[in-house]
Amino acid sequence: TILAPVTAQTVWVSATRGNDSNPGTAALPFRSITKGISTASANGQVLVDPGNYASATTGEVFPWRIPSNKSGLVVRGRSRDGTVSVEVTTADTIVAVIEADRARITAMQFRSNGLAQIQIGSGSAVARGARLDGCRLRGQMTINLPSRVQDVSIDNNLLLDGASIVDPDPQSSVRIEHNTIASQRVFNVAGIRSDGSGSRITNNLITSRQIGVQTGQTGQPAIRFVANNLFNCTRPWVGIGAPAGNFSFPPFFVDPGKHDYRLSANSALIGRGSLRGRVESDVAA
Repeated sequence: TILAPVTAQTVWVSATRGNDSNPGTAALPFRSITKGISTASANGQVLVDPGNYASATTGEVFPWRIPSNKSGLVVRGRSRDGTVSVEVTTADTIVAVIEADRARITAMQFRSNGLAQIQIGSGSAVARGARLDGCRLRGQMTINLPSRVQDVSIDNNLLLDGASIVDPDPQSSVRIEHNTIASQRVFNVAGIRSDGSGSRITNNLITSRQIGVQTGQTGQPAIRFVANNLFNCTRPWVGIGAPAGNFSFPPFFVDPGKHDYRLSANSALIGRGSLRGRVESDVAA
């Protein structure tokens, strides 16, 4: 029996019960996220079941690429507890490239034992309105925005063990908001580097870095820094003076030894964030 490929807006992926020869339906899902992305259409979504996704287990081919003709495509993990896990084992691997406008990757965990990156924007592709949110990055991973991306959002992510955000283009516009960047030891890399003249860095929690936030290496970007908490950073700010409205409180995570980086009930960061000028949200993811 030949199964026709799925043509609907949603395709399903499962590491445990899928097969890339399937049509990608809920009952007969694909096995690899690679297949799901290549099959999905613009404004569709790829729903990914909990499981371990890697080249050795599910046949992933990196980098995943969401090209410009797939605007609005969403790749969504079906659990936010880190059980939709992508393993990267080769150093210097580009895990994913988002080129399409309004494309989104959400609710997934990425782990690497070497240098790796998720790239948003590529060449002339500004990935307008693209978003990476609700994800966990562990290891020496970078969320990299190498070109002049526009209206991109990096928000509510948990970056652990050396992971960082890099926004190097002075003409970019990125909202970097409500991210927790933390580790059990001090890493010699900036938690956030942003030179984008239209970028905004708010409500982020950064701990245990040689540099908390670095900016201004190229040009003189007019960046808004509001309600960020930089704790146990050797140099909280590089490239600018410490802007008013930011702070350095102990975060009081629930249980960082078990990678539970939620704020505990006694954290001073609860309710201290700024939402469009109003202090009414928490700092951190």
